Amino acid sequence: MKSIALTSLILAVFGARGALAVVAEWGQCGGSGYTGDTTCASGLTCVYQKDW
Repeated sequence: MKSIALTSLILAVFGARGALAVVAEWGQCGGSGYTGDTTCASGLTCVYQKDW
């Protein structure tokens, strides 16, 4: 029973983290080979500057 509760807690934390992952102001949101988050924080937009 304890392991089921722990597993549920871990899934809830990591699931919420993925849903809330956004790029902060002045953060990277794309580029050549970029694999991070691409969703900007509320009120912000991603603007192309260069590939690197």
